[in-house]
Amino acid sequence: AIACFERALALKPDHVEACDNLGLALLQAGQHEQAIRWYRRALEIKPGSLNSLHNIAPALADLKDYQSAAKALDLVLAADPN
Repeated sequence: AIACFERALALKPDHVEACDNLGLALLQAGQHEQAIRWYRRALEIKPGSLNSLHNIAPALADLKDYQSAAKALDLVLAADPN
């Protein structure tokens, strides 16, 4: 999956969903820092993306950056409390 999303991003570097999905694949592979890099890229392209904010939180928490993880989740809850 990682290689597929990397190829997709080589063709369309600003594809938010591909960034998020690459982040998920990297996170599942235990590559937390790389996953965070791609979630941040998605947030550069689409600031405030609830999906990207929701996805980055566990990656940040896994690296013990609890403050940043909580901030990301706070933004998600503020935008969509349900």
